[in-house]
Amino acid sequence: MTAPGCGRPADCPVPDPPGPVDARRIGSTVWPADRAFFHVYELHRGCDEFNPGRGDSRFAPIGRPTTVPTLYGGADETVALLESVFHDVTAGAGDRVVYPDVLRDRGLAHLVSPRPLRLVDLRDEALARLGLGRPQLVATTPEHYACTRAWGEWLHARAPGGRPADGLVWISRQAELTGRPGGEVFVLWGDRAPSKIDSYALVGPGVRNLVEGPGRVLVEEIAESLDALVVPG
Repeated sequence: MTAPGCGRPADCPVPDPPGPVDARRIGSTVWPADRAFFHVYELHRGCDEFNPGRGDSRFAPIGRPTTVPTLYGGADETVALLESVFHDVTAGAGDRVVYPDVLRDRGLAHLVSPRPLRLVDLRDEALARLGLGRPQLVATTPEHYACTRAWGEWLHARAPGGRPADGLVWISRQAELTGRPGGEVFVLWGDRAPSKIDSYALVGPGVRNLVEGPGRVLVEEIAESLDALVVPG
């Protein structure tokens, strides 16, 4: 498809969302309330504060005329960091450098949901039921995010199993590129999922500052595995 804003419309791999389809083709899964996840956030904001609509990511922002708030989470701390501070430090993607501004005022929160989260399933088997593979939706390069967001809009309007979902879950492209298969990442929609600040409880290590202490050690370990440089600062 060639959504407005597509960076490379001549070779865009993302197809148009289909017309009306049998909702049974749209898979869903449940993220249990007791299954923790990790979220990278700005320390001057709440650790579970939803993004009101800033940025340019695979499935956010969406919503017309009112933007849907979103929150990204990863199944483990490495996936959460790969999808945020290391997002551009992947195989063949420019300079393999993490600059101080990327880490400053950032924390890694370990959270659990107040209730089970019902997510549209965009992992391999569920994608295949929609006639898609990873390269067409969840593993595109950023130039095609305008088109993948159009799918996000379309899926947000659907009701798999007769019930609106709280968000989407898929396999992280960043994790895949760095040899970590199966790393799950999700986006929650704030008009469906619990979105009031402090709805999600901190567990385990709580919050780790990414500039110093255990959080910085983790950043350095991931950087070393990627043969990347973390610039002091």
